[in-house]
Amino acid sequence: MPEELWVLYQATYTGSDYNENWEALITIAELFQSLESEVSLNISAESFNSNDVRAYLKDWKSRCGM
Repeated sequence: MPEELWVLYQATYTGSDYNENWEALITIAELFQSLESEVSLNISAESFNSNDVRAYLKDWKSRCGM
């Protein structure tokens, strides 16, 4: 696994802090965005716009006052 993906993967593990969990969830979406094209090709699936997912998560984070 490339180093930059490994760093993102490690950032998805967090403690009980509410804000850290939001950041970990957004990091999971970023990690998926990094891999989505490769995964789509390997499973013969259409890719989708993961920026929409990240925007949705960030919107909900802000609605929760974070």
